[in-house]
Amino acid sequence: MVFMVFCCTIIYKMRYGNKRNKNSSSEGLWDTLNSGDTARWVIGFAAVITIALTFMAYHRFYEPHHDAMAGKIITQTIPAVNSVKSIDALSSKLSVTTTAVSQVHTDKEQKKNNNIKKKPDDESAPTIVQNSKPLILNNNSFSEIHFVHIPKCGGTTMTTVLRQIQCVLNPVKNVDCCTNPGFCDWHAHRRCESIKGCINHFPNRKMIFKPLPSITVFREPTSRLLSAWFYRGHSPNLDFFQVRPYFKEISEGKLPRVKFPEYIEMPEYQNIQTRMLGADSFPYRNITVTDEVYDKAVSAVNRFFFIGLQEEFEVSAKALIRLMGVPTNKWSEFSLVNEREQGSNKQIKKQKQEILENDELMDKVREFNSYDIQLYKIGKILLLY
Repeated sequence: MVFMVFCCTIIYKMRYGNKRNKNSSSEGLWDTLNSGDTARWVIGFAAVITIALTFMAYHRFYEPHHDAMAGKIITQTIPAVNSVKSIDALSSKLSVTTTAVSQVHTDKEQKKNNNIKKKPDDESAPTIVQNSKPLILNNNSFSEIHFVHIPKCGGTTMTTVLRQIQCVLNPVKNVDCCTNPGFCDWHAHRRCESIKGCINHFPNRKMIFKPLPSITVFREPTSRLLSAWFYRGHSPNLDFFQVRPYFKEISEGKLPRVKFPEYIEMPEYQNIQTRMLGADSFPYRNITVTDEVYDKAVSAVNRFFFIGLQEEFEVSAKALIRLMGVPTNKWSEFSLVNEREQGSNKQIKKQKQEILENDELMDKVREFNSYDIQLYKIGKILLLY
């Protein structure tokens, strides 16, 4: 711009410099140049140089600053509610090494336009792509939200938090969210129309790619599978979801109970997080999870407004409360109690420990759920990012 002003000044001087004195009969330099259309060449040259310098300045100064500020904004919105934690502290809390996080940022710079396509047998730190959607900070943006409830990932407790958030943000519109506090339950009349997917396990994947914020909670896949095995309704021995017709006869005692080694080989119970987000399927369906389904799941993961972790539920919930703009004077009202805790059952705890100590069995669990394991790594890093 300075160069453009300078050029205009020179052209002005050329045009009028020698004609300010009305009694002067001498010609200006402009008149001399104009005879050969030289002036138009000068103006054109000045314009080209100005555009080139502006383009260079944008890429040299503005764009890096803009990217840096965008990263700073995201980082500043991650800390938990009661105590503002740095990204390094949260990274340590989630047991993510500095090397892994650094690798993420390095890969991001080298492959800005890449989709994540790390196959499950790749044990390196997953790469993430920068989310193209803007960070949502306006309370009005949460008039409706979309929740994907992945079984045995803390989703039930998260719906309690989400109902509280919606009640606080708009108690008039969301009166159903304020009525009968607790997790979403149709039969108990605990509903919330502004939370799409609050009650069921259907992912409704297309909503992830719409403007309304999508939220979910991930869990380390082997831990999630063990929890489902011991919880009512999520295994063949007591099936609430009609996974296979003959499962009903098992619960009625007409057929022998399924044992854990058999359970982990049933495809309906494998890679359910990937199946839900990649195949838009109810979790317990016999839909084969392939590389293509995995890639679609990764695409969906990168569109979520927020992904929490069951292992760090309190940190995740506090971060979400902050991100959604709940006033600070309301933070203390939120209850983060686990709605369906199994840890108090000593018999189940003992049986879980026996499975965890069986290396051969756990290797099979990881093998059969390799897609979910890789997807979980990405979700874990995105919470930090």
